[in-house]
Amino acid sequence: MKYLAALILIILLFTFQNKYLAIDTKNMKRKWRIDERGRKIRLETLAYTLNYSFRAIALWLIFKWIGLYQPDKHVVAQTVYYNPEILYIPIFIIIYVLSYIKVNRKYS
Repeated sequence: MKYLAALILIILLFTFQNKYLAIDTKNMKRKWRIDERGRKIRLETLAYTLNYSFRAIALWLIFKWIGLYQPDKHVVAQTVYYNPEILYIPIFIIIYVLSYIKVNRKYS
């Protein structure tokens, strides 16, 4: 029963992501945001980043809930299992780079 509920949650997570999880960037007045260094960043890049990072964290929680995410006897796996916040920074950077490539490929 737990696996069926997890499968339904994963299907819902990826089916309704465009309608409910994505930030609507078409109706935004400003298409750019200027960061601290003066560079222009597309708001859609930030929207994709938030969307993908939310999905990644939700998938991790679902896998942990049904018991598929188990630590091995390896030291790194145990460290990550007991301190999962270690993974947030590299995952966020990877997701940001991938979403930046996706948005720039879309507009070039």
